[in-house]
Amino acid sequence: MATLSCNNKGCYKTTSDSLLDEQCGEVICSECGKPITNVSEFTKRSMVGLGKVSKKQSKASFCVECRKCKRRGQPIQKDGSFLCYYCNEKLELTRQFEKMFAEYLQNKGSL
Repeated sequence: MATLSCNNKGCYKTTSDSLLDEQCGEVICSECGKPITNVSEFTKRSMVGLGKVSKKQSKASFCVECRKCKRRGQPIQKDGSFLCYYCNEKLELTRQFEKMFAEYLQNKGSL
């Protein structure tokens, strides 16, 4: 596999062990943990073929996908609203989901 150079401020390191995140379709730098933005589609397909893929599937209950960062995870509740776990963007959830998730959090805390 070819080496990739990170283009994130403060990192700029060259690695050969960075992995493609299947959930969001971005290559994640193995040094700083942030997405590398200058990776071609050809390189991404090559990484899939070589098995250089991160398969982190969240196993938590009530996982939703954020529209901003495209990652899946369990929301966090802050000041009465539900936010993305990764980017803190406000999530648009149905009232039924919010009620069920709030009950889930209350029951989880009482265990």
